[in-house]
Amino acid sequence: MHAYEREEQFMTEREVAQFLNRSVKTLRNDRSLGRGPKFVKFGRTVRYRLADVLAYANSRTGGTIAALLAYMIDWIEPFGVG
Repeated sequence: MHAYEREEQFMTEREVAQFLNRSVKTLRNDRSLGRGPKFVKFGRTVRYRLADVLAYANSRTGGTIAALLAYMIDWIEPFGVG
């Protein structure tokens, strides 16, 4: 799988919370207030696109998407995603 294909993958609340160094509760609260990364709902299940999480993190850190994508790929490998 190529790096650009990984951006279309989905992450769970727990994965996003861990990546952003936040609790799931904070992530849920931010979501209810219209803050935080974009999300999608499949029924009652909430998921986050990797590209949206990277864009959100990029906007908060002043970094570059390329650097965050490289970091995220290394970070997500142990989860067996992709």
